[in-house]
Amino acid sequence: MVANQQKIDRHGGQNELIFLVDQKAKCVFQHTWLFDTIQLTDKLGGSHLFETIMLERTMCYGNCPIYRVEIYHNGIVRWEGIEFVSKVGSYSWKISQEKIKKLHKLLLDFDFRTYDYQPTGLIKTDHPSCITTVRYCDGFKKEINHYLGDELLDESITVLETEIEKLAGTRKYIRQPLYMYRIIHRQAKKLNDSVSTGYVVVANNVKEAFDLLELTDTHHWIVDKIGKDTSDKLQPYVLMREKYQVGSLALIRNDLMYFVHLNEVGNFLIALDVQIYQEAEKDVLTFFDTNRERRFHGNLTLIHAEGFSFVTERGDNMEVCIGTVDTFNRNWRRQLEGGVPDFLTDEEMHHWYRKRFIIG
Repeated sequence: MVANQQKIDRHGGQNELIFLVDQKAKCVFQHTWLFDTIQLTDKLGGSHLFETIMLERTMCYGNCPIYRVEIYHNGIVRWEGIEFVSKVGSYSWKISQEKIKKLHKLLLDFDFRTYDYQPTGLIKTDHPSCITTVRYCDGFKKEINHYLGDELLDESITVLETEIEKLAGTRKYIRQPLYMYRIIHRQAKKLNDSVSTGYVVVANNVKEAFDLLELTDTHHWIVDKIGKDTSDKLQPYVLMREKYQVGSLALIRNDLMYFVHLNEVGNFLIALDVQIYQEAEKDVLTFFDTNRERRFHGNLTLIHAEGFSFVTERGDNMEVCIGTVDTFNRNWRRQLEGGVPDFLTDEEMHHWYRKRFIIG
């Protein structure tokens, strides 16, 4: 129960104050608008503006991250990742009291408690919602259900949501950066450097890579960090296992254009957004051939500087090589009609096709 509440105009007099006193929750909050400072005081042994802040993002017609995060006044943060996020399941951590104070100020500056969500009525369909719920120390509860397809007069609510997540530290749980690690047994390294008797793993860090492989004797393995993963994957995965000859180890990149030579009979395909990953202990090759997405299950048998070899479950042999202007002019130019420029470099060709068919 609020013993005394005085509502003011932010643009009013110089010394106007808000006092919210709740004997049951034992909290006193005071905010001075003029100096934009926050003084948290509790004469009864503890001080805070809110009990919890919960932010939830819902599903959309697509791969929008679905999760909820709850922040407690003592700094505890609880995460529940549902789908299309790097961390699925329940996690918890703690943020500093300095960040809690910043959250206090954020809510006050925004005037969350009295904010009236009023979209213009113009909407875009198939978007997710962001639901922000604050439970105050006096028992008052306020929820704002922000449909991200609503057209708003300003973006202040979107900025608030972003700042709450930033202070809560959710970024790596939504989408963590992934890196490629080559992991080779020390004995195999001595015997033959051109044949991998280890793995190429995509993970956030070395420990996560070892955990994925269930390797405990880590001192027996050599780890090389190859680079950043450019795929759309959210969780760690094994890119290659120990059967692969790696040679100069030019890993597959989804930002390049490839040519696919099927069964050595002159059957060529253009391949964009090329990706390989594992599914139920099988390799999966996916790419876009400028008309539709193609997906093959099978085995990646060889990877080299110019591309890789893949054998499908049906036994088809696919030689996949990085596209060059010379190969394009020799095998493709005569089959195309208009609209395709004369490329001067391989990079120009890769960029043009990716922009035309992938990025739009």
